Amino acid sequence: MRGAAQAILCLAQTLHAHGQAMYSKHDGACRDVKNTAGAFEVRKLQKQNWLNSLDECRKMCNAEGRCVGFEYGTAGGSHGGFEYARCELHWSTLGHTAPVPGYTCYIKDAHPVGGQGSRGAREALSASNVAARCRAAVVTIQQDFSGCYLAGLDLSYKNLAGAIFAKANLNSANFDNAILHYASLESASAKHTTLRQVDGMKLNLKLTNLEEADLSSAKLAGAELGGAILVRAVLTNADLHDATLTYAVASRAVLNGASFRTADLRFAELSHTTMNGTDFSHAQLQHVNFLGSDLNGAIFTDSNLDGAHFLDVVNMDKAIFTGAIGAPHQP
Repeated sequence: MRGAAQAILCLAQTLHAHGQAMYSKHDGACRDVKNTAGAFEVRKLQKQNWLNSLDECRKMCNAEGRCVGFEYGTAGGSHGGFEYARCELHWSTLGHTAPVPGYTCYIKDAHPVGGQGSRGAREALSASNVAARCRAAVVTIQQDFSGCYLAGLDLSYKNLAGAIFAKANLNSANFDNAILHYASLESASAKHTTLRQVDGMKLNLKLTNLEEADLSSAKLAGAELGGAILVRAVLTNADLHDATLTYAVASRAVLNGASFRTADLRFAELSHTTMNGTDFSHAQLQHVNFLGSDLNGAIFTDSNLDGAHFLDVVNMDKAIFTGAIGAPHQP
Protein backbone atom coordinates (compact mmCIF):
# COMPACT_ATOMS: atom_id res chain seq x y z
CA MET A 1 0.00 0.00 0.00
CA ARG A 2 2.89 2.39 0.68
CA GLY A 3 3.69 2.87 -3.01
CA ALA A 4 0.06 3.61 -3.77
CA ALA A 5 -0.18 6.01 -0.84
CA GLN A 6 2.90 7.94 -1.98
CA ALA A 7 1.38 8.28 -5.43
CA ILE A 8 -1.83 9.60 -3.91
CA LEU A 9 0.02 12.24 -1.85
CA CYS A 10 -1.09 15.76 -2.75
CA LEU A 11 -4.03 14.52 -4.85
CA ALA A 12 -6.62 14.31 -2.06
CA GLN A 13 -8.36 17.69 -2.37
CA THR A 14 -11.11 19.78 -0.81
CA LEU A 15 -14.14 21.38 -2.40
CA HIS A 16 -14.82 25.06 -2.99
CA ALA A 17 -16.63 27.06 -0.34
CA HIS A 18 -19.01 29.71 -1.66
CA GLY A 19 -17.43 29.41 -5.12
CA GLN A 20 -13.88 30.14 -3.85
CA ALA A 21 -11.14 27.54 -4.28
CA MET A 22 -9.76 25.80 -1.23
CA TYR A 23 -6.33 24.17 -1.06
CA SER A 24 -4.59 21.32 0.69
CA LYS A 25 -1.31 22.46 2.25
CA HIS A 26 1.96 20.49 2.00
CA ASP A 27 5.44 21.35 3.28
CA GLY A 28 8.08 21.75 0.59
CA ALA A 29 8.27 22.83 -3.04
CA CYS A 30 5.65 21.64 -5.53
CA ARG A 31 6.48 18.77 -7.85
CA ASP A 32 4.27 17.19 -10.50
CA VAL A 33 3.18 13.55 -10.73
CA LYS A 34 6.52 12.69 -12.37
CA ASN A 35 8.32 14.31 -9.42
CA THR A 36 9.68 17.13 -11.59
CA ALA A 37 9.13 20.89 -11.36
CA GLY A 38 6.63 20.64 -14.23
CA ALA A 39 5.13 23.70 -15.92
CA PHE A 40 4.88 26.83 -13.79
CA GLU A 41 5.20 30.60 -13.85
CA VAL A 42 7.03 32.66 -11.23
CA ARG A 43 5.33 35.74 -9.77
CA LYS A 44 7.37 37.99 -7.45
CA LEU A 45 5.55 39.68 -4.62
CA GLN A 46 6.69 42.69 -2.63
CA LYS A 47 5.18 42.28 0.82
CA GLN A 48 5.13 43.73 4.30
CA ASN A 49 3.55 40.77 6.02
CA TRP A 50 3.33 37.06 5.21
CA LEU A 51 -0.43 36.59 5.19
CA ASN A 52 -1.24 39.36 2.76
CA SER A 53 1.26 38.12 0.18
CA LEU A 54 0.17 34.51 0.61
CA ASP A 55 -3.39 35.62 0.02
CA GLU A 56 -2.29 37.55 -3.08
CA CYS A 57 -0.60 34.46 -4.49
CA ARG A 58 -3.70 32.41 -3.76
CA LYS A 59 -5.91 34.96 -5.54
CA MET A 60 -3.72 34.85 -8.63
CA CYS A 61 -4.08 31.06 -8.76
CA ASN A 62 -7.84 31.39 -8.28
CA ALA A 63 -7.97 33.75 -11.24
CA GLU A 64 -6.15 31.32 -13.54
CA GLY A 65 -8.39 28.51 -14.74
CA ARG A 66 -5.39 26.34 -15.64
CA CYS A 67 -3.69 26.84 -12.25
CA VAL A 68 -3.73 23.55 -10.30
CA GLY A 69 -1.87 24.93 -7.29
CA PHE A 70 0.81 27.31 -6.15
CA GLU A 71 4.13 27.26 -4.32
CA TYR A 72 4.86 30.01 -1.84
CA GLY A 73 8.05 30.98 -0.01
CA THR A 74 10.70 33.63 0.44
CA ALA A 75 13.19 34.41 -2.28
CA GLY A 76 16.14 36.49 -1.16
CA GLY A 77 16.27 38.66 1.94
CA SER A 78 14.94 42.01 3.07
CA HIS A 79 15.56 45.16 1.08
CA GLY A 80 14.57 48.63 2.10
CA GLY A 81 12.29 47.34 4.86
CA PHE A 82 10.42 45.03 2.44
CA GLU A 83 10.75 41.28 2.08
CA TYR A 84 10.45 39.73 -1.36
CA ALA A 85 8.41 36.56 -1.74
CA ARG A 86 8.34 33.97 -4.47
CA CYS A 87 5.03 32.77 -5.87
CA GLU A 88 4.90 29.94 -8.42
CA LEU A 89 1.66 29.21 -10.22
CA HIS A 90 1.66 25.60 -11.41
CA TRP A 91 0.00 24.28 -14.57
CA SER A 92 0.99 20.58 -14.31
CA THR A 93 -0.92 18.12 -12.09
CA LEU A 94 0.85 18.03 -8.72
CA GLY A 95 1.69 14.75 -7.01
CA HIS A 96 4.84 15.26 -4.90
CA THR A 97 6.78 17.82 -2.86
CA ALA A 98 10.53 18.44 -2.54
CA PRO A 99 12.01 19.19 0.91
CA VAL A 100 12.86 22.88 0.48
CA PRO A 101 12.91 24.86 3.78
CA GLY A 102 10.59 27.84 3.87
CA TYR A 103 8.48 26.72 0.92
CA THR A 104 4.94 25.37 0.94
CA CYS A 105 2.90 23.74 -1.82
CA TYR A 106 -0.85 24.43 -2.01
CA ILE A 107 -2.95 22.05 -4.12
CA LYS A 108 -6.06 23.52 -5.67
CA ASP A 109 -9.37 21.69 -5.75
CA ALA A 110 -10.39 20.73 -9.29
CA HIS A 111 -14.13 20.43 -8.70
CA PRO A 112 -15.84 23.65 -7.60
CA VAL A 113 -19.30 23.59 -6.12
CA GLY A 114 -21.24 26.71 -5.28
CA GLY A 115 -22.96 27.22 -1.98
CA GLN A 116 -25.00 29.84 -0.19
CA GLY A 117 -25.87 30.29 3.44
CA SER A 118 -25.69 27.55 6.05
CA ARG A 119 -26.11 24.74 3.51
CA GLY A 120 -23.04 25.88 1.57
CA ALA A 121 -21.07 26.17 4.81
CA ARG A 122 -22.07 22.65 5.83
CA GLU A 123 -21.06 21.30 2.42
CA ALA A 124 -17.71 23.05 2.62
CA LEU A 125 -17.10 21.72 6.13
CA SER A 126 -18.02 18.20 5.04
CA ALA A 127 -15.71 18.45 2.04
CA SER A 128 -12.91 19.73 4.25
CA ASN A 129 -13.37 16.74 6.55
CA VAL A 130 -13.19 14.38 3.57
CA ALA A 131 -9.96 15.98 2.38
CA ALA A 132 -8.45 15.75 5.86
CA ARG A 133 -9.34 12.05 6.05
CA CYS A 134 -7.86 11.43 2.60
CA ARG A 135 -4.58 13.03 3.62
CA ALA A 136 -4.59 11.08 6.90
CA ALA A 137 -5.08 7.84 4.98
CA VAL A 138 -2.01 8.66 2.91
CA VAL A 139 0.16 9.52 5.90
CA THR A 140 -0.83 6.47 7.94
CA ILE A 141 -0.84 4.10 4.94
CA GLN A 142 -4.45 3.20 5.57
CA GLN A 143 -6.80 1.97 2.88
CA ASP A 144 -9.84 4.20 3.11
CA PHE A 145 -9.89 6.58 0.15
CA SER A 146 -13.66 6.86 -0.09
CA GLY A 147 -14.74 10.20 -1.52
CA CYS A 148 -11.19 11.16 -2.52
CA TYR A 149 -10.26 12.89 -5.78
CA LEU A 150 -7.85 10.48 -7.49
CA ALA A 151 -8.57 11.13 -11.17
CA GLY A 152 -5.74 10.18 -13.51
CA LEU A 153 -3.74 8.46 -10.77
CA ASP A 154 -1.39 5.61 -11.71
CA LEU A 155 -2.05 2.67 -9.38
CA SER A 156 -0.86 -0.03 -11.75
CA TYR A 157 0.73 -3.12 -10.18
CA LYS A 158 -0.16 -1.90 -6.67
CA ASN A 159 -1.46 -4.22 -3.95
CA LEU A 160 -4.80 -2.64 -3.08
CA ALA A 161 -6.47 -5.66 -1.53
CA GLY A 162 -9.30 -4.53 0.73
CA ALA A 163 -8.88 -0.85 -0.17
CA ILE A 164 -12.00 1.34 -0.14
CA PHE A 165 -12.55 3.79 -3.00
CA ALA A 166 -16.31 4.18 -2.52
CA LYS A 167 -17.67 7.36 -4.18
CA ALA A 168 -14.14 8.40 -5.16
CA ASN A 169 -13.34 10.18 -8.43
CA LEU A 170 -11.22 7.65 -10.31
CA ASN A 171 -11.81 8.93 -13.83
CA SER A 172 -8.94 7.97 -16.17
CA ALA A 173 -7.05 6.29 -13.31
CA ASN A 174 -4.78 3.33 -14.12
CA PHE A 175 -5.32 0.10 -12.14
CA ASP A 176 -3.65 -2.19 -14.67
CA ASN A 177 -2.37 -5.43 -13.06
CA ALA A 178 -3.32 -4.19 -9.58
CA ILE A 179 -4.47 -6.57 -6.84
CA LEU A 180 -8.00 -5.62 -5.77
CA HIS A 181 -9.19 -8.64 -3.81
CA TYR A 182 -12.25 -7.66 -1.74
CA ALA A 183 -11.66 -3.97 -2.52
CA SER A 184 -14.59 -1.59 -3.02
CA LEU A 185 -15.19 0.98 -5.74
CA GLU A 186 -18.90 1.14 -4.98
CA SER A 187 -20.61 4.22 -6.45
CA ALA A 188 -17.25 5.57 -7.64
CA SER A 189 -16.83 7.45 -10.90
CA ALA A 190 -14.33 5.46 -12.96
CA LYS A 191 -15.00 6.63 -16.50
CA HIS A 192 -12.17 5.88 -18.95
CA THR A 193 -10.35 4.02 -16.17
CA THR A 194 -8.12 1.08 -17.11
CA LEU A 195 -8.36 -2.13 -15.08
CA ARG A 196 -6.64 -4.47 -17.50
CA GLN A 197 -5.57 -7.78 -15.98
CA VAL A 198 -6.54 -6.68 -12.47
CA ASP A 199 -6.86 -9.46 -9.91
CA GLY A 200 -10.21 -8.46 -8.44
CA MET A 201 -11.81 -11.47 -6.82
CA LYS A 202 -14.97 -10.35 -4.99
CA LEU A 203 -14.30 -6.74 -6.04
CA ASN A 204 -17.25 -4.46 -5.26
CA LEU A 205 -18.19 -2.40 -8.32
CA LYS A 206 -21.82 -1.93 -7.39
CA LEU A 207 -23.29 1.22 -8.98
CA THR A 208 -19.82 2.17 -10.25
CA ASN A 209 -19.67 4.30 -13.41
CA LEU A 210 -17.26 2.42 -15.68
CA GLU A 211 -18.27 4.12 -18.91
CA GLU A 212 -15.64 3.47 -21.61
CA ALA A 213 -13.42 1.73 -19.05
CA ASP A 214 -11.03 -1.01 -20.18
CA LEU A 215 -11.32 -4.25 -18.18
CA SER A 216 -9.63 -6.50 -20.71
CA SER A 217 -8.49 -9.82 -19.19
CA ALA A 218 -9.61 -8.66 -15.73
CA LYS A 219 -10.07 -11.43 -13.16
CA LEU A 220 -13.37 -10.55 -11.50
CA ALA A 221 -14.68 -13.88 -10.22
CA GLY A 222 -17.53 -13.29 -7.80
CA ALA A 223 -17.38 -9.53 -8.30
CA GLU A 224 -20.43 -7.35 -7.54
CA LEU A 225 -21.45 -5.12 -10.45
CA GLY A 226 -25.13 -4.68 -9.72
CA GLY A 227 -26.35 -1.46 -11.30
CA ALA A 228 -22.90 -0.68 -12.68
CA ILE A 229 -22.60 1.45 -15.83
CA LEU A 230 -20.45 -0.27 -18.45
CA VAL A 231 -21.54 1.65 -21.54
CA ARG A 232 -18.92 1.22 -24.29
CA ALA A 233 -16.64 -0.56 -21.82
CA VAL A 234 -14.17 -3.20 -23.03
CA LEU A 235 -14.25 -6.56 -21.23
CA THR A 236 -12.44 -8.67 -23.81
CA ASN A 237 -11.36 -12.00 -22.29
CA ALA A 238 -12.40 -10.87 -18.80
CA ASP A 239 -13.33 -13.56 -16.26
CA LEU A 240 -16.57 -12.73 -14.44
CA HIS A 241 -17.76 -16.20 -13.49
CA ASP A 242 -20.08 -16.13 -10.47
CA ALA A 243 -20.23 -12.32 -10.74
CA THR A 244 -23.42 -10.33 -10.11
CA LEU A 245 -24.48 -7.83 -12.79
CA THR A 246 -28.19 -7.43 -12.08
CA TYR A 247 -29.54 -4.23 -13.65
CA ALA A 248 -26.08 -3.40 -15.01
CA VAL A 249 -26.01 -1.25 -18.17
CA ALA A 250 -23.45 -2.44 -20.72
CA SER A 251 -24.83 -1.02 -23.97
CA ARG A 252 -22.33 -1.07 -26.85
CA ALA A 253 -19.76 -2.81 -24.67
CA VAL A 254 -17.23 -5.29 -26.06
CA LEU A 255 -17.51 -8.67 -24.33
CA ASN A 256 -15.57 -10.80 -26.82
CA GLY A 257 -14.19 -13.94 -25.19
CA ALA A 258 -15.38 -12.93 -21.72
CA SER A 259 -16.69 -15.55 -19.29
CA PHE A 260 -19.94 -15.02 -17.39
CA ARG A 261 -20.36 -18.65 -16.37
CA THR A 262 -22.91 -19.02 -13.53
CA ALA A 263 -23.10 -15.21 -13.30
CA ASP A 264 -26.31 -13.35 -12.43
CA LEU A 265 -27.22 -10.80 -15.11
CA ARG A 266 -30.96 -10.56 -14.56
CA PHE A 267 -32.47 -7.37 -16.04
CA ALA A 268 -29.10 -6.27 -17.41
CA GLU A 269 -28.97 -4.02 -20.48
CA LEU A 270 -26.72 -5.61 -23.13
CA SER A 271 -28.08 -3.91 -26.22
CA HIS A 272 -25.85 -3.40 -29.28
CA THR A 273 -23.10 -5.31 -27.52
CA THR A 274 -20.40 -7.36 -29.23
CA MET A 275 -20.12 -10.77 -27.59
CA ASN A 276 -18.19 -12.97 -29.99
CA GLY A 277 -17.40 -16.21 -28.15
CA THR A 278 -18.72 -14.89 -24.84
CA ASP A 279 -19.54 -17.70 -22.39
CA PHE A 280 -22.88 -17.37 -20.54
CA SER A 281 -23.12 -21.06 -19.59
CA HIS A 282 -25.38 -21.67 -16.55
CA ALA A 283 -25.90 -17.92 -16.17
CA GLN A 284 -29.08 -16.22 -14.94
CA LEU A 285 -30.15 -14.07 -17.90
CA GLN A 286 -33.83 -13.50 -17.20
CA HIS A 287 -35.18 -10.32 -18.82
CA VAL A 288 -31.78 -9.31 -20.24
CA ASN A 289 -32.04 -7.00 -23.26
CA PHE A 290 -29.83 -8.23 -26.14
CA LEU A 291 -31.30 -5.78 -28.67
CA GLY A 292 -29.11 -5.49 -31.77
CA SER A 293 -26.18 -7.41 -30.24
CA ASP A 294 -23.75 -9.62 -32.15
CA LEU A 295 -24.02 -13.19 -30.77
CA ASN A 296 -21.42 -14.76 -33.05
CA GLY A 297 -20.15 -17.83 -31.15
CA ALA A 298 -21.79 -16.80 -27.86
CA ILE A 299 -22.43 -19.75 -25.54
CA PHE A 300 -25.73 -19.93 -23.60
CA THR A 301 -25.55 -23.60 -22.60
CA ASP A 302 -27.91 -24.43 -19.69
CA SER A 303 -28.54 -20.72 -19.01
CA ASN A 304 -31.91 -19.24 -18.02
CA LEU A 305 -33.17 -16.83 -20.70
CA ASP A 306 -36.79 -16.47 -19.59
CA GLY A 307 -38.10 -13.07 -20.68
CA ALA A 308 -34.85 -12.12 -22.48
CA HIS A 309 -35.18 -9.89 -25.55
CA PHE A 310 -33.38 -10.77 -28.80
CA LEU A 311 -34.85 -8.22 -31.23
CA ASP A 312 -32.58 -7.43 -34.21
CA VAL A 313 -29.67 -9.50 -32.88
CA VAL A 314 -26.94 -10.53 -35.33
CA ASN A 315 -25.54 -14.04 -35.86
CA MET A 316 -28.07 -15.76 -33.60
CA ASP A 317 -27.67 -18.89 -35.73
CA LYS A 318 -24.01 -19.03 -34.70
CA ALA A 319 -24.76 -18.93 -30.97
CA ILE A 320 -25.08 -22.07 -28.84
CA PHE A 321 -28.29 -22.49 -26.81
CA THR A 322 -28.02 -26.15 -25.81
CA GLY A 323 -30.16 -26.83 -22.74
CA ALA A 324 -31.01 -23.15 -22.25
CA ILE A 325 -34.36 -22.28 -20.65
CA GLY A 326 -36.38 -19.79 -22.73
CA ALA A 327 -34.00 -19.98 -25.66
CA PRO A 328 -35.11 -17.90 -28.69
CA HIS A 329 -36.20 -19.51 -31.92
CA GLN A 330 -33.18 -19.79 -34.18
CA PRO A 331 -33.60 -19.28 -37.94
